[in-house]
Amino acid sequence: MGIRPAMFGYLRQELVEGRIDDVQRHIRAFADGEGFDVAQIFCERGSHTGALWALISSVEQATSAHVVVPARTHLEGVSRPRSALLQRLSLLNVQVWHLNLADDAARAEDRRRSGRTDVTASSVVGQFGFPVGAAEPVVLLHVHEYLTRAGLRGMVRSAESVVVTIAREAVAATRPPVAVDTPIYRQLGAELNQLTVRIVLRSDALLIQIHETREYADEPVSTALAGFGEAGRVPANGGGTFTWCELPLVEGLHSALHRREHR
Repeated sequence: MGIRPAMFGYLRQELVEGRIDDVQRHIRAFADGEGFDVAQIFCERGSHTGALWALISSVEQATSAHVVVPARTHLEGVSRPRSALLQRLSLLNVQVWHLNLADDAARAEDRRRSGRTDVTASSVVGQFGFPVGAAEPVVLLHVHEYLTRAGLRGMVRSAESVVVTIAREAVAATRPPVAVDTPIYRQLGAELNQLTVRIVLRSDALLIQIHETREYADEPVSTALAGFGEAGRVPANGGGTFTWCELPLVEGLHSALHRREHR
C-alpha cells in the first residue's frame, strides 16, 4: 500500500469549546475516509495567529496542499494580521474542506461529499497577466469582461480602479531618478516586473489579488489603494510580492448572490 497524501487540520478553540477532542476525532475520521493521513491539527485560541502561521509554513513544505476545518467560520478573518495570513494561504492554492459539524447528521454527510472549497469559501472569477507599462485599456478590458460574465457588473468600476492604481504604482517604481526614460529603459522595466491579477469572489466581498515579480513587500500599501477597501501586502510564496484589496459587495449584490447559491 502506497503512502497516502497528507492533510492538515485547523480549528479555533473558542468555536468548539468543550468538544475539542471530539472535533479532532471527526477531522481524523474525515481525512481517513477521503484517503488522507492527518499530518497535524493546528489549534488556535482567540485572536492569536501563531497556529495559522505554522499551518501556512507546513503547507508550503508539503507535497500536497489539503486542509480541513470544522466549519467555514474557523477561517474567517477577524483582524488585519489574520486577514493577511488568509490571503497568503489563498495564494498557495490550498484545497480546503469544511465539515460543517454544527449541521445535522444528514446535511453534514451531504456536504462531506461535496464540501470542497477554497479559503473562505471563495471562487476565482478570472486571472490574467501583463507586463509593467501595458496599455491600460487592455488591462481594464480583462477586468470588465471577467466581472460582466460573472454577473458582477456593479463591481467593475471599483475593481478597475484598484488594478489601475497598482499598475500605475508599478510603472512609477520603474522610472529612473533622472531623465533617461528611453524606450530601452522602459522595456527593461517591463521585463523586470510582471503582474498577475486574480479576481476572487467571496460571499461578502470581491478580492483583487495582484502578484508582482518585483520584491517590495516591506513597503506599506499606498493611501490611494487603502481608500478602496481593506488592503495589505505580503511576500509571495516563491518570490515577488502579493498585494490584495478587499472590496465590499455593492448594495443588493450580496443578497442576489445568496439567493443564487440557495437555488
